[in-house]
Amino acid sequence: MGASMHKFFIAAAIAAIAISLNPYISFASGCDYSTLKGRRIMLDPGHGGDDCGAVRHGVKESHLNLSAALNLRKFLELSGADVIMTRDTDEAVSLNGRFDAIDKVKPD
Repeated sequence: MGASMHKFFIAAAIAAIAISLNPYISFASGCDYSTLKGRRIMLDPGHGGDDCGAVRHGVKESHLNLSAALNLRKFLELSGADVIMTRDTDEAVSLNGRFDAIDKVKPD
């Protein structure tokens, strides 16, 4: 992994931790979030369980993915969207399980 990728990964980890510790979600001013109201959105945080993805300095990609998705879910729900996640804990979801969830939920 190159130096620039290493810096990006560390910055992403710090951002994910800061976001997960912040109980408030900020909305960009001047944006119309009303278009999200009533939309069914499925979030699929990659990896999970035994498949942790990339690991750098003890930070697992699966944890970053989940943290970002959980915070995005909060934002989307505050905007009126119906959010379904393929996982909301550190668990493995098979590729077929992900496809089955899409077929079952039929997100927008």
